[in-house]
Amino acid sequence: MSQSERVLKVAIIGGGMFFDDIIGQSFKDFIRGGIAGSLTSIGMSHLAADVADVKIDVCAVGTRSESSGTAGRIVQWFSDDFPDHAIEACYGDAVWKDILARHKPDVLFVATPDNVHTQPILDAIEAGADVITEKPLCLSLSEADDIIARAKAAGRIVAVDMHKRYDPFIREMMLKAPQQYGTINRVRAVLEEPLEVSTEIFAWAEESNPFAYVGCHWLDVVHHYMGVKPVSVFATGQKNLLLNWDQHHAEIASRRSVAPTSFKRTGSINTWDSIDVAVTYDNGMRGDYNNNWINPAEFEGAVNQEIELYGIYGRGLVDQQERGYREAVIGDGSRT
Repeated sequence: MSQSERVLKVAIIGGGMFFDDIIGQSFKDFIRGGIAGSLTSIGMSHLAADVADVKIDVCAVGTRSESSGTAGRIVQWFSDDFPDHAIEACYGDAVWKDILARHKPDVLFVATPDNVHTQPILDAIEAGADVITEKPLCLSLSEADDIIARAKAAGRIVAVDMHKRYDPFIREMMLKAPQQYGTINRVRAVLEEPLEVSTEIFAWAEESNPFAYVGCHWLDVVHHYMGVKPVSVFATGQKNLLLNWDQHHAEIASRRSVAPTSFKRTGSINTWDSIDVAVTYDNGMRGDYNNNWINPAEFEGAVNQEIELYGIYGRGLVDQQERGYREAVIGDGSRT
């Protein structure tokens, strides 16, 4: 960070599904007004004064394929709002290496596919940069251990975007749970992504799975607010629809009255339809996490997300189709 003016140089790699609506919009807000104004929504407004003068400078955007032109499109998208702000569009299979060497960012923001998180994170640590990565951190325990060890040794920060813990309804329910619901016996959490994610949007679906992709959100919420640690894990997965997509896409096309050729992928997709994980925690609590990425487009919401706590004095449920939560508490009634 430049100390004379307190500017954080940020480079971004990846520009997929959520860039325009979420990641890019967030960085536009940061360029306009820094990060202080964003701290209220995550319960950190007490730190706003300390960072009020810190400016954010997005210096580069990197994606893999120059032929697709994604980085250039994103840079132009930024330029529409900030014509005087110079951002370089970079390309390459390991585009972060070039960005780290030439731009020397303070922070590398990693928004690449799940299976392309580890190496850019490690390279950024070695280059002396801090990291913010989209979830999941990585796809194996050995990779996680390596990232943590290297970050500690280098004195660098590696943060994961676990934004669901800051959802206002989830935050309110989780903070009040110990007093309202008493000891929690069980947590049930569901996160189901639309079918188009695994069949149309993510070319890399076979390199990941629905639990790694979205299940980590609910794990983070439970671990963050309840301070529990797992002592046993049992998981089952199902491979029916996607593994046999070469057959099932024709049936889905028929049900929707569209041509089978209208699907982006028509061959077998060797990944899990769904994964169900049961966790026993060190306080005896049970956690059940159900995740898939085959939810029909006909479902009432874009994504099916819910978390429910079962306590000895009451229970609470956040169902994000309803954008709120409902609860029933002994002696205090039921409310939505």
